[in-house]
Amino acid sequence: MRRCQSSRPFRIPMKAMDKEFELLTSKNTGTLVPPPSTDKVIGGMWQLVQKKNKFGNILKYKARWVCFGNHQEHMVNYYNTYTSVARSESFKILLSLMVNRKYTAYQFYVETAFRYGEMDAANYISQVRNYKVPRKENWVWKLNKSLYGTKQAPRQWKAHLVSTI
Repeated sequence: MRRCQSSRPFRIPMKAMDKEFELLTSKNTGTLVPPPSTDKVIGGMWQLVQKKNKFGNILKYKARWVCFGNHQEHMVNYYNTYTSVARSESFKILLSLMVNRKYTAYQFYVETAFRYGEMDAANYISQVRNYKVPRKENWVWKLNKSLYGTKQAPRQWKAHLVSTI
């Protein structure tokens, strides 16, 4: 990994990783704590994506720290995972009404959507690789907010969205 970090193609995603880590800390996603003796610590990994234009040129790099939700235990790390999803027929009807009545549609994107939902159970995740705190390398993050990969993240995000609207 160290040898790769010095190469040019790796330096560019490092900026995206720095931005993601800054968002994690600024949104109070987790609190650094000593590892729990009884609770399970879930691992995580970097998910790196290249955003390209129609000609295949790289526009930007995106990085996201995701946790291994498949390591979570039901009734320990999460309680409910269900969240409602709109059917495709509903979207088709809505779009046809908009076209017939000449309405204007707007779309928005929430870049850090899942990180707004509050956790409903204790979840511990290992520190972000390449961003470990000196002299606390074995400490873990206790999640305060949902994180991509957790089973309850979509439900927690929807609950936050509904309470905000």
